[in-house]
Amino acid sequence: MRKLKYYSQEIAEHLFVPNNHFRKKLHTIFAEFSSDQFQSAISRANYYFKRKTTFELSQDAQKLSDLSCFDKSAYYYDLRSVVRYFPEKFSFHCWLRDVISVPSDPCFVKCRPIDAEHDNSAILKLNQIRHFREIKDTIPFGQKVSKLVWRGSVFQRSWRAEFVKKLIRNPLCDVGANIGTGGMLSNEFERDFMPIREQLKYKFIFSIEGADVATNLKWIAQSNSLCFMKKPKHESWFMEAKLIPGVHYVEVDAELNDLSEKIDYYKSNSEEALEIIRNMKLYHQQFQDRSQELLVSLLVAAKYFCLSGQFAFPEPGVQECFFN
Repeated sequence: MRKLKYYSQEIAEHLFVPNNHFRKKLHTIFAEFSSDQFQSAISRANYYFKRKTTFELSQDAQKLSDLSCFDKSAYYYDLRSVVRYFPEKFSFHCWLRDVISVPSDPCFVKCRPIDAEHDNSAILKLNQIRHFREIKDTIPFGQKVSKLVWRGSVFQRSWRAEFVKKLIRNPLCDVGANIGTGGMLSNEFERDFMPIREQLKYKFIFSIEGADVATNLKWIAQSNSLCFMKKPKHESWFMEAKLIPGVHYVEVDAELNDLSEKIDYYKSNSEEALEIIRNMKLYHQQFQDRSQELLVSLLVAAKYFCLSGQFAFPEPGVQECFFN
């Protein structure tokens, strides 16, 4: 139902609201925010697109109208919701898919590897219907089951397979691959699908990366449960690289050797667990202001088009912020 509503709204806008309607609003949106809000948004935009030097687009750059009319995914609609505020003639590169590398040309992407040079990765809030779903958790931490839970697909992702094999029989955990998604694992490692509302009954929820970033991290951040995860290797609009172990989540080592010890620790030290949960919720709040989120997204795109010589701010001093 949630996806049906999303696609219905996006398709209706695509068919019935001309892009010119949005282009007329661009500078009005920029003018709506206070100086402090605008500077904060520019700071985030510079984080998402770290490049400071100008560039020329290669010959295979695309316009929004060039993207396939027959394969319009959530990635496409999220990209369109930003790019439509700019002239139709503007060109860009985009990867509308999972991302585990940095493109050779400056490119709009969903995410990027953390330990890499980022100049060509311009992160936008793509596929947000999957990655930024809103949840409500009404169960206090103290009333939850004192175990760690995880459900998800494994397929051919060896790191997830090793995770499940290592924890499937751990009495402190309720872990398993969703039935039919075990991939290289045998059926004994598969468990019934567990919806989010059921996972929220547990004190500890594990977040593990899939093809790139972990999908469940953003809804765990809204919950009254404590997030456990390894140090992230990829980051998205959620700025996973800014999360601090022991402040926003519980970090476990690469081999999971300290996981049981840390579960026992936070079972016995609930005040420390609650403090981490509060910090993570506070961190998540910055992504909940829709008008501010739109502003940051527009500034990422504006920076891309500025550095590629297609756009200039009429307001004095704004463009220089992208080069500092």
